[in-house]
Amino acid sequence: MNLGRMSAAARHAEHVDDVLLVFVATHPSEGGQRVVGWYRNSRVFREEQPDDDPRRGGCSFFASAPATDATLLPVDRRTWRVPVGPGGMKRTHVRYALDRAGHDDQPTWLVEIVQLIDAYTGPNAMLGAGLDEAAVEEAVEVELAKQGRAGFCSDPAMRRAIEKHAMAAATAYYGADGWTVRDHSARAPYDLMLEQGDERWRVEVKGTTGDGSEVILTRGEVESARSHASALFILHSIQVEVDEDGVVRAAGGEETVFDPWEIDAGELIPVSFFYRPPAR
Repeated sequence: MNLGRMSAAARHAEHVDDVLLVFVATHPSEGGQRVVGWYRNSRVFREEQPDDDPRRGGCSFFASAPATDATLLPVDRRTWRVPVGPGGMKRTHVRYALDRAGHDDQPTWLVEIVQLIDAYTGPNAMLGAGLDEAAVEEAVEVELAKQGRAGFCSDPAMRRAIEKHAMAAATAYYGADGWTVRDHSARAPYDLMLEQGDERWRVEVKGTTGDGSEVILTRGEVESARSHASALFILHSIQVEVDEDGVVRAAGGEETVFDPWEIDAGELIPVSFFYRPPAR
């Protein structure tokens, strides 16, 4: 790998850190390249690294990243096109952010894909052993909204606006308290990682137009809260408006914070079950 085309300072290094590494593949029926996933905070090596872990099944590698920083798009989400040829992916199937002279070489399509990755809050096929928990959560919320339950929303644009607003509020809340706040929502069963010295906390963030007395939790979120030091941040009573251009905006809200979050002190009410029949 040409590390000098990732960072000018890494021209002679053996590896470079904190790389956003995006994977693409050919669409099996339509052809053309699509984004299939990415690593955040990855370490990319100049030379191929030998397998030293039996869990990899003998596969050598050029890059590594924490599992929580890896996202695999479900098949139906692989819609982001990557051009091929001049200005696009090269014949080597590798595209760097710098040219051979070390100058910025990021065309519009590449910048737009990075923006899509930064904004992505959808399901991650790396999680849940194939069970798309984000899709389950969405379906449950839509059904509750249809039933008229206060605080639940069936409109996707409104849900995204509410989630984004709540995440911004939680990030500001903990940032003001001196924490380094990292968004893990697209790739982990929790939303924020807080770091301060040797201390680390996970935060689950929920936004709602209701009074915050009910929120939806996935199985992964429950297991994460039970097994790690965690907090629950709820921004409730959010106001949602649609402007004359059809843009949905969320504003306001009141904070309720459980820190630490003793999840079993509340009431978990099952709204669906994953059932395996007995063997016959």
